[in-house]
Amino acid sequence: MTELQLRLTYQEDDLKQLNAVVTRQQTEIDTLREELAKMRAWITSALSARDDQTGGAPTDEPPPPHY
Repeated sequence: MTELQLRLTYQEDDLKQLNAVVTRQQTEIDTLREELAKMRAWITSALSARDDQTGGAPTDEPPPPHY
């Protein structure tokens, strides 16, 4: 009986540790999603500004040398 109680105690401790890891990971995922949304908005804004400047047409700049 004592061995079962000891095992249960260790399992509860492991479960708490795993829960902390999952919680930390979810917080990081939420932060990364927010950053991704900001980057998407920034890229959309930059592309829109570029299109406004060029009239939506490709620029007359020559391609970079690696083409």
